[in-house]
This record gives sequence, C-alpha cells and structure tokens, in this order.
Amino acid sequence: MVSGRLGIDQGFYFDESDDAVDVDDDGLMPGPPKAYIDLSSALSKSLGRQMPQFANYRIGYIEVGLRNKDDADDNSGAGCFGGTIKYHEPTSHKIDALQLARAVEKAGEDHVVDSDSLLLSTSKSYSGMRLNFDGDGQIGEDTPMGISGLSGEWDIEEILAVYGTMLTQADQYSNSLWTRRTGAVAQVQWAASLMNRANDSGVSIASTYEPTVNNWRLNLPAGAHLDVMNGLLKMSVAWSSTNDFQATDDDYEIQVTFGVYGWEAF
Repeated sequence: MVSGRLGIDQGFYFDESDDAVDVDDDGLMPGPPKAYIDLSSALSKSLGRQMPQFANYRIGYIEVGLRNKDDADDNSGAGCFGGTIKYHEPTSHKIDALQLARAVEKAGEDHVVDSDSLLLSTSKSYSGMRLNFDGDGQIGEDTPMGISGLSGEWDIEEILAVYGTMLTQADQYSNSLWTRRTGAVAQVQWAASLMNRANDSGVSIASTYEPTVNNWRLNLPAGAHLDVMNGLLKMSVAWSSTNDFQATDDDYEIQVTFGVYGWEAF
C-alpha cells in the first residue's frame, strides 16, 4: 500500500499553490485543479530502491479522502468534491510507441556528455527514462527532450500522438469509431466528502456538530486489477458542493491511497 497527500508527499503532485481545495459557489471548480500521481516515485521512497517508470503497475485498490487543512481558516462546515482519475491501459501500440521513444532518447544521448547522458556523464544519475503525463514539469526528475521536432520534457501524450500519425488513421475509414491507433486514456470517477458541522447559520455548535467522513473507494475483487501504464495517473477535481452560507470557505487536503499488486517492466 502507498498513500500520500496531493502536493505534499513524494510522487503526489498537485497544481494548486496551497496544496488544498475549497468549494466553489456554483459547484464547478475553476481550472479544474489537476494532480499527477507517479507510483514509481512514491514506491521508490517506501521501498528504498529505484522503481522503473517503464513498467505496467497492477492496482487493485484506490481510496480518496479529504482532510482538514491546518491553516488560518478554521474548518467549520462541510465539503464534497469529485472528478476523474485518468490513466493509460497498456496496448501493443502504446508499448511500441514508448519503447521507440526510449530508443530515440538513447540514440540522442549516445553522443552527448551532460548530467543525464548515458555513456559518459557529468554526474552520477539513474539512466531510466521518466515521462510526464501530458505536459511539462508534471512530475519530479522528468527526462528533458534533447531532439529536434519536439520540445520540453518527454510526456506520454506527445509520444502517443506522434506515433499515432505513423499508423493508419481513422479518417481513412467512413465509419471509424476510433480516432487513433494508440488510443486514449481510461478513467474512473471519484467523489468524497467531509463534514465538521451540518450548517453555520448561527445556531449553537453543539446542535450542528456532526463529524462525518465519506471516502471514495475502488476495491476490486480478488484477482482483478487495473493495469496502469508507467504507474502514472492524472487526477482532476472537477466539481464540488456549493456554498452559500460561509463567509470564508473551508480548505481541504486530498489524500489518495493505492493498493499495488505488482509491476512488470517493459
């Protein structure tokens, strides 16, 4: 089992500056806030070894919960949040695309001497390639891209898009139900809530103090699991409960827990 707070613990990255969320007045979260969960990084810390990102991780359990944030605002109400957890299921085309990108990166580094070159390097570093989900700077220690035609750091979406153009495209068929051979993301929905007080309308605290925790869980039966390519997931906080009675919104951290059955490198 591995667990962490978004934006706070290693492997759990969050694009919110204060690593917390508060409810939106109309329930539609602006942005929305996004998190990137790198299981290879989280497991590297807990197991004390360098875990590969080029592997398929088998996930049998996911739990999402809210925690009161310890800041200047004392939480006095309730909040509910929900969104999606996206990931790539491994397919032959997706694996071929990533392996080709790794070969291109290796070929590019064979004649370079810098901090992350493979044969002769200016620093001691692991040679394993590390990818973002669909942009730059989403995870820690991501691999810079040192080739022409692409820019920034390596990410899965860019690799799959480029590789997809090399294969037969959907527009060659009049009734295609797919858009590219490398496919798209898989996703599940989540929703979690935490209540400290039932309301804040001026009545006594004693009559409204009803602490309640409702975590979201995906607990698959024995033998079943999700195959998560690269151990990388993208989590959004797309909506919330509404708020029309609190002068100051409560702030909540988000805790995510994974049950990892195992992994297989590719």
